[in-house]
Amino acid sequence: MRLGCYNINMLYVFGELHRLDDKFIALADGLLSAQRKDKTARLAAMPCKIQSVASYILLRMALSSEYGIEEAVDFKYCAKGKPTLVEYPDIHFNISHCKCAVACAVFESQIGVDVQNIVPVSDKVARYALSDEEYAIFEGLSSFAPERDTENVRSALPPESQNKSLQNLRENKEEYFCKIWTIKESYLKKTGDGIGKRLNSLRACQLENIRIFKEKDFYCSVTEQNIKIVNVSFEDLLAFINKKN
Repeated sequence: MRLGCYNINMLYVFGELHRLDDKFIALADGLLSAQRKDKTARLAAMPCKIQSVASYILLRMALSSEYGIEEAVDFKYCAKGKPTLVEYPDIHFNISHCKCAVACAVFESQIGVDVQNIVPVSDKVARYALSDEEYAIFEGLSSFAPERDTENVRSALPPESQNKSLQNLRENKEEYFCKIWTIKESYLKKTGDGIGKRLNSLRACQLENIRIFKEKDFYCSVTEQNIKIVNVSFEDLLAFINKKN
């Protein structure tokens, strides 16, 4: 067991939730802790159950691959809901899930990750999440941002993300909002504050060291540039479960 090695900084991402169903939950049952089984059983909607199980299996994959930990683990939660591992409190991790993806980061220090699918957003939600400057940019975007807006979009991002090509910065409202949301949410998950803190009181451009990447249907932000990303396939997930069963 490699618990003395704390240079293991990894982000595991699985973006094929649409391929999972109740059969997946049954297959993964033997890898879940009693605590996770209980939480999953209390969820009413099948998509929520799948997200709960898939995110836990992703954590099991990370702990197995990076630390040699093969047993199921339990969580304990701080007053604001940030989880830690009961058996391994020195291992820092964070989990996120959305409609189409789950993500799990393990790191040598406090870490936060957020994944969100790109969907239409109401004005009420936009005003809740965006600062005045960010909201002004959001309002100026359409289905595809015109070239004149790219510098405004660039200025709203963290310093590490400002040196992107103009083509990558041309995005629609939904993409822009999703990106800003994940930046802020990952930061608050790292600090343990969660979204109880009003998101519009933060400016994404002031949050340093955030790594952002986009897949077809979702954005993911993690609070560390120096982290290796592992894209887990459907086949990888099933192979891990079958190996452990």
